[in-house]
Amino acid sequence: MKLIAVLLDEDYKNIPQGIYQFDNEFEIIEFNSRDKVIELRENQNYYKQFEIPIENISCIVGKNGMGKTTLFEILISLKLWRLDNELKEGKIHALFYDLSKNIFFIQSYINNASDWSINYSELKKFDITNKISPVNIKRNISGDDKFSIIPTPISIIFHSLSPFDRVYELIKNIYLKASTNKHYENFGYIGANKIKDSEPSHNALTLKNLLYFSNTSSQFRNMLENIGYKYKNIEINVNEKYFNNSIEVIEFGDINLNKLDIENFNEEIYNNIKKLFLFPNITYYEKYNDMLEEDFYKYLIFSSLDIGKFSNFKRFLKLAITKFPGLDTNNAVDALLKNILDNDVLSVRQIFNSNRFTTIKSIVMNRENSKKYYEFLIEKIDNFQDSDTEYFYETLQYISFLESQGIIEFKINLIKNEKIINYLRLSSGEKTMLSYLFNIYDKILALKARTGDTEYIKTVIILIDEVELHLHPEWQRQFIDNINRFFGKFEDIKLQFIVATHSPIILSDILSQNTVYLGINNIDEDNNSFGGNILDIYKDKFFIEYTMGEFSRKFIENFSNSINLIYAYEMAKRNDNQLLNLIIEKYRKKNLKIRNLVKYIDRIGIKEKSTDLKCVAEWKKDNEGFLKRSKAIINNIGEEAIRNHLKLLIDRLSILKKEKH
Repeated sequence: MKLIAVLLDEDYKNIPQGIYQFDNEFEIIEFNSRDKVIELRENQNYYKQFEIPIENISCIVGKNGMGKTTLFEILISLKLWRLDNELKEGKIHALFYDLSKNIFFIQSYINNASDWSINYSELKKFDITNKISPVNIKRNISGDDKFSIIPTPISIIFHSLSPFDRVYELIKNIYLKASTNKHYENFGYIGANKIKDSEPSHNALTLKNLLYFSNTSSQFRNMLENIGYKYKNIEINVNEKYFNNSIEVIEFGDINLNKLDIENFNEEIYNNIKKLFLFPNITYYEKYNDMLEEDFYKYLIFSSLDIGKFSNFKRFLKLAITKFPGLDTNNAVDALLKNILDNDVLSVRQIFNSNRFTTIKSIVMNRENSKKYYEFLIEKIDNFQDSDTEYFYETLQYISFLESQGIIEFKINLIKNEKIINYLRLSSGEKTMLSYLFNIYDKILALKARTGDTEYIKTVIILIDEVELHLHPEWQRQFIDNINRFFGKFEDIKLQFIVATHSPIILSDILSQNTVYLGINNIDEDNNSFGGNILDIYKDKFFIEYTMGEFSRKFIENFSNSINLIYAYEMAKRNDNQLLNLIIEKYRKKNLKIRNLVKYIDRIGIKEKSTDLKCVAEWKKDNEGFLKRSKAIINNIGEEAIRNHLKLLIDRLSILKKEKH
């Protein structure tokens, strides 16, 4: 089942009334709410582009402010009633089609949608009291039960990574209310923002979905492999650099033996103590590279010691002697290092690196939980259950903290192009691309489980706003293909994607018939975007006036005008006013007459604010310097035609300069 079109009876915000078509299998001859008539005919040029589960992928494009996100508001409101109170009841009508049964369905926004007729096949509707099976279009009962709803097999997902997502605020208001509308359940939101504070971050959700589905779903693994990735494993390794931090021990010559207050302490005892600090990973903490072993936590404490100062060294020795009174100083220190996990050690804050102490103490005091987190990720992840989700987020937060402190190296290994890659070290664009796939997959399964029993194939309509956010152009170029290959392996469900974009790269994979153009009515349908030149699409389909940045355009325009003015000025000094007369109006100042303009220019200084006149002043001051600077400017302009044009203008000035001399 798929959405064919939406009819808007009245303007809504900046969206004008009219028909907005999202699938081109049928040509819409008439969609008339006044007479409740729908007339269709088969599109002779239609062909299904995408893999079987994907009904269609369509685009919404237009200038900023033309209503791309607003159109999503309208589509979401078909599911979440009164998303925005400005929406007018009974003024929005949606047409759906189920190919498997060759039946059309009509829904009118908070309206009974009765008495519609269609010339093509059968037309039915779902309403609040008939969610499992559709009813005859003539059904017209009174009361709250009269309202038509989106066909029950259909769920909607809205996806936006914009931090300024306007729709998010509207959705949040709906979901935080105690709603009795059961059809609200078939809606999902994915975004950079969270509906509830208790929800995981977008990044944590992505990691959970990657690990959970990679270890529990053969379908997901097949889908992942179909876009060139394969899940391998998780690695948590001790960061050797953190533990190899050498412990600085005070030099014997810097020890005040009188103040040390340890009987018979001498250089020999000092040297024996210093040796104990040389190879702790061999002598004391051999199993330090395993978070399940106590040695790991002992070495954490050891590596954070700071006994390079006399006062710290004295406290350390006193602690050893106090803890092990029956031993000499050397053996007491040896015993303390072996039993460094003793709580009394961490109670002497002064013997530790101040930057590490709080962190290390927290880790050591909670080491039993730390071991469980490690064990869950390394040894139990392949038995990841849905009930483990909250514990996973807790684990991920803890392990990520350890990595942020430089204590461990955390890797989620994938195989790509026969090489092992760490997902956590991928570019932000590649991770964003994968996050779309993982999180949409997760939400689809959740909505599929929520949808009640129905004789129809379950369908999810996925709305993606500003898909190009955080995506490098190369990932934009691969986006539609990845969507097709990944979700093309989905089973027992139908999908329809509607994407709002500013990217011509995205649009080059979409048929023009499947694109909604906002803000323009005279689109040339023969000029198809599918497989088109990206630069042509940028100019023709995105309504861009110029094909270069505004700063460079203005700079080049001002520069060109300056050269023309200088040339006209030089010619006027030769009593040839033809060029000057052509451009004079632009430079007329109050009652300044044409014959005085040359005198006026002669008087201007280098501080002139006008770019054009300032260039004239620079020319007058130093002809040669101006020509040299101008050639440097021209050589840095990328467009060859513009570059050649400006070179001709400069060549004319060069000729005048030679004639003058």
